[in-house]
Amino acid sequence: MGGHNVQQKKARQQGAKFLVKTATATITEAEVLADVTIQAEKATAITLTMPATKTSLAGVYGEIINAGAGVATISYTTQSGTATATLNQDDKVGYIYDEDGKCYVDSSDTAISLNIVTADPGDGEALPLEGSVALTSAGAETRTLAIPAAVGDMLSLTTDVYVGDITVTVAAAINLTGNTTMVFGEAGENIVLVGVQVAGALVWRVVANDGVALSTP
Repeated sequence: MGGHNVQQKKARQQGAKFLVKTATATITEAEVLADVTIQAEKATAITLTMPATKTSLAGVYGEIINAGAGVATISYTTQSGTATATLNQDDKVGYIYDEDGKCYVDSSDTAISLNIVTADPGDGEALPLEGSVALTSAGAETRTLAIPAAVGDMLSLTTDVYVGDITVTVAAAINLTGNTTMVFGEAGENIVLVGVQVAGALVWRVVANDGVALSTP
């Protein structure tokens, strides 16, 4: 997984347009790729199933809102198997497909948070757990990254100013390969991570990677 370079495909305009579902259905790949928020709307219970694992959906994210009086159940795939999320009226979940095309959802309002711009903490310091960070180096430098605080946390790291390599050591593996080190070796390199739960533990998973070298010390 660490060797893939998958560009982030879609930044949603949350709430701009709605795709309304009024019956139990599997959401199609084309519907996920559309620039819409998926809305469940019916007086009785319905189930919406996200597309099965598809690498073509890597990096795509959006929201599902239950606007109906009935309960909406969202079925989706994760690294550890299938899962469901239950939405009462007016509840919503954010969803995102990781680099392997597996879907995760999160019910917190801060699940999709890449629009938060966070300052680079500098050499030897700990990176924030959400938002977008523009990394700047004055030579060979290091950073650390703790495990995510919650499922759905999102973090984008980009090399803004490059003088020397920036090596980021993560507290736990960020992919199935077991990589725990990210090396930013030139300006413009970018990686996007999402917080997920695997075997009961919070970990990061790579959503998109453009040029960042991943390794296991």
